[in-house]
Amino acid sequence: MENQEKPKEVIVSATETNTDPSAPVRVAFYVRVSKHSEEQMHSFENQMEAVQVVLKQHPEFRLVKVYADAGITGTLTEKRLGFLEMIADCEEGKIDLIYTKSLSRWSRNTVECLRYYRMLKEIGVNMIFEKECIDTRNVFSEMALTIYASFSQEESRSISENIKMAIRWRFGMGECRWISVFGYSKGFVVVEPEAAVIRKIYDLYEHGTSVRLIMIYLNENGIPSPRNAKWSARTINNILKNEKYIGDLVMQKYYTVDHLTHHRVRNDGNLVPIYTIPDHHKAIISREQFRRVQQIMAIRLSGKYGLCQYPFGDRLFCPYCGSRLKQHDFQNTAWAKGRGWECVECHEFLLKAQGIEKLVMEAYADLDTENIKENMSRMKPERRKAAEKLIKYKESGEVKEPHFYWIDDLIDRIEFGTFATKAERVIIIRWKFGLISTRPSRSRKTPKEYAALANGATQKIDHLGMEIEGNQREAERSD
Repeated sequence: MENQEKPKEVIVSATETNTDPSAPVRVAFYVRVSKHSEEQMHSFENQMEAVQVVLKQHPEFRLVKVYADAGITGTLTEKRLGFLEMIADCEEGKIDLIYTKSLSRWSRNTVECLRYYRMLKEIGVNMIFEKECIDTRNVFSEMALTIYASFSQEESRSISENIKMAIRWRFGMGECRWISVFGYSKGFVVVEPEAAVIRKIYDLYEHGTSVRLIMIYLNENGIPSPRNAKWSARTINNILKNEKYIGDLVMQKYYTVDHLTHHRVRNDGNLVPIYTIPDHHKAIISREQFRRVQQIMAIRLSGKYGLCQYPFGDRLFCPYCGSRLKQHDFQNTAWAKGRGWECVECHEFLLKAQGIEKLVMEAYADLDTENIKENMSRMKPERRKAAEKLIKYKESGEVKEPHFYWIDDLIDRIEFGTFATKAERVIIIRWKFGLISTRPSRSRKTPKEYAALANGATQKIDHLGMEIEGNQREAERSD
């Protein structure tokens, strides 16, 4: 007992604080309403009145500013400019306390709520949520905040699902929400000056003009765009794809996959339904022209690896295997510069595109319209329709070169001889009005010879590439 050490003396210093209890607290009020409806805007006024009440109840509060967001979602802070301005002022040391009516006004996203709480806590800014009786100056505030924020987020999800169900119910009843559409005023009333621009865009594209050239034409001629800005390729593409211009209404083309991020994806009809009302309103363009434009767009988008189907589409067929021909650009080959149609199945047929187009136009020029008129009464309805279009094109003189719209109206398919003999060196055009035109080919080489040259050039390039790669590996080993 005598050797037992005495406990060491511990000196405890009193903590000092620089906080003056009588000093005013710089307070910011945050106010948010979800929608622009009359009821919600009344709620906005109520929240503003509540600010004055709180200031009277707490004379130590000195108002910095009331930060407000109207008609903005509570799940994404990046869209709330008032909120972001308030956070920036907090970081600059202008605010000591943030007062909000309820946690749902602050945020409906649990993760974002806690992130901003911790960030503000680090820089000495506290928060009060009146409805939930949460004051972050007290202990256990983060636990309470987490619980209430989770409830608020789940409430947001429930509201979102209810709204979706209500919207889909209205879609099913044929009701739609008006969204501004170039060419129409509210109620889908045709605006003729804008409708004329839409018709011009469709006509130009149908007659072979690219989207880029249409854009240049509209801008150079000072034609107003939907937003009175410069025309863009995206705007023109959207007009060319919009089914509203044929009088149809398609609802729920997109849907929201996450109520927190509000990420929207194109609807393929697998998870949620697509609602279509045919002939919902007056059309600006015909269904036939719209169908043809969609085909042209698909043909031009199919140009993978230099292959493209425009303007003949799927009407050219290989005489050796029966497969459809596809177009290729042979700019780097001295023996076949320019475009050529080839069989990508058997690889034994290849002819220059220019030669094919020239023969087709010669066959068109040789058609005797008087003879066709005499036989129209004996034609079936579909053939008679094609014959009427032929006569129209002939009389107008508008067809100077092959375009898809003209081919689509008049030509059923184009075949070729085997080129084995002189008699087989031909191109065969089967017209939709029943006639068949045969034109002799004037190509210097046979399709098989052109194909052999193309295949040889490809093999040579592949061999050269392998040789270069081998040399590089050898050089690396030497190093």
